[in-house]
Amino acid sequence: MGCGPSETVAATHPTVSPPIINGQSKQASDESLKNDLNQRRTSTTSHTSKRIRINSAASIHSTTKRVTSASSKTTTTDLKSSTVGKQSRTPSLTLYDDANYDLVIIWVDPHIIDSEKTYVNSLTKFRRITDAVFTFNEFDQCIHFLDHIYEKTAFLIVSDSIVEQFLPLVIGKPHLDFIYILNQTKRKIELVNAWKKKVKGLFDDIEEIFKAITADSNHIDSWIPMSILPKNDIKKNENEANELNSSFMYMCLLTEILLKMQYDYKARNTLSEFCRGRYLDNEEELNLINEFEQNHKSQSAVYWYTRDCFLYKTMNFALRTQDMEIIMKMGFFIRDLHEQLATMYKNQVDQQKVLVFRGQGILLNEFDKIRKNIGGLMSFNVFLSTSTDIEISLNFAKGAENDPKLVPVLFRMHIDPTKSSVPFADVTKWSSFSYEKETLFSMHTIFRIMDVRRNEGQYWNIILSLTSDTDPELMKLTDHLRQEIGGGS
Repeated sequence: MGCGPSETVAATHPTVSPPIINGQSKQASDESLKNDLNQRRTSTTSHTSKRIRINSAASIHSTTKRVTSASSKTTTTDLKSSTVGKQSRTPSLTLYDDANYDLVIIWVDPHIIDSEKTYVNSLTKFRRITDAVFTFNEFDQCIHFLDHIYEKTAFLIVSDSIVEQFLPLVIGKPHLDFIYILNQTKRKIELVNAWKKKVKGLFDDIEEIFKAITADSNHIDSWIPMSILPKNDIKKNENEANELNSSFMYMCLLTEILLKMQYDYKARNTLSEFCRGRYLDNEEELNLINEFEQNHKSQSAVYWYTRDCFLYKTMNFALRTQDMEIIMKMGFFIRDLHEQLATMYKNQVDQQKVLVFRGQGILLNEFDKIRKNIGGLMSFNVFLSTSTDIEISLNFAKGAENDPKLVPVLFRMHIDPTKSSVPFADVTKWSSFSYEKETLFSMHTIFRIMDVRRNEGQYWNIILSLTSDTDPELMKLTDHLRQEIGGGS
């Protein structure tokens, strides 16, 4: 995987405990890795995660591992109606530890009746997007909730009856990305200019809002952690290289451990039980969790990963945020998926060069790093999904055009299978979405940044080339990682 072998490594995860709304947080450790993972805790922030920093070989071998765990405990919240004369009620919404989700959907309407079939059905649909769905009757409660969202993206649904009074109170909230106005009365609403960047539109019914949020949430799911290794940095001294490449080193070494660990049937049960805690009120996902627990085999990893369900969402969230507890619980599945890709890679008859694509939106600061480091190395710290169909990938890129925080990009990846042993495979036959013509790469595939240029349209082309096993700088980096692993003992 271009990371080098590992025997004794260090990995860190910051112990950050942001305020939790109506929930609890706890710490847990995984004894199975105590002898393998020694870590130093230093954190910086990214758009969805706490960055992990490994500073030196000495710190790798000198400190003890601690892991911050995301709680699966739940509590319910009492929401009092702000409508005069209306009785208070307690909706059947469950508040989860907010560290478990990237996206929060908030619905504020003083006239919501939780027993109405339309309301119940709407919540069920929204939970297909994220289980962090909350409703409020009162302004103050909703504002308080928004004030305590950390490193999340919030989508807000607002009833037309309160738009003029409520939006001025929340429009400036930093984690509030988009606002959807439910205008069932179809009355004329004048939008202040300051609102227009966040207001996605006026919608006649909740089904239209569901479709809009589904499309907008795809950009969040497409965010993937990347490590940029500038060309000159690998030539710098050891301490500087440690500082610059820490996130890459952390995930690379952790993955090496997960692939070498031994797992039994209990690992699948543990993950299934954890996921049930995340999807307590989502019957559709709970049924899929039961199916996974009963039927998953190592040969079905690609099939499960490509399904639009709890497994893909949970794994990518964990890898994006470098959540150690969830990553450890998913270790057996990460290994299954990697090994199935490796087997498929060996059995591929066609060893011709191939061009694959990936379209998405990336944050401006990450885009600037890529553009300033042409000639450097770039690693995707997840299982990388690409397509041989440029039109499919362009749809994902263009979908980010209306988000002011994102730069729409199309990765063009040139692959020469004869020069690299990185496992990847055309998974069309095994995928739940065969029309996407998906090629899936194992974790930490490393590319060289060849060029960045703007298309005539509104997106950027980023040209990447899969690194060769004999690439001098990759070999230098691999040797450096081996020294980090073996040094300091």
